[in-house]
Amino acid sequence: GIKEQNTKLIGEGATISTLANQKILFKSYLNQILSVSKKMGALGVNVAHSGTVIGVLLPPNFSRWNILERNLQRSLNERLTFYRTSLIEGGWKDEIFSWR
Repeated sequence: GIKEQNTKLIGEGATISTLANQKILFKSYLNQILSVSKKMGALGVNVAHSGTVIGVLLPPNFSRWNILERNLQRSLNERLTFYRTSLIEGGWKDEIFSWR
């Protein structure tokens, strides 16, 4: 996906890696995150090796951040912190949002 600059393939690869990691470090909430994210148009889901951070890979034109965050919050029914990270020319940009 990276070689071809194909975001769909990058998302699929990230999700495959996430599901493989699930066999090593089980995360009870992963299926909910995958389901909600897919319904909202995500390209894929990635997880840190520690299992403490999960990323939702979104298309470049995605604009329904607040709805996605609310749906994830409701689905998991616990406090979450969201870091919106966007790739931009020359680096990245972070924004932090917490839902209680």
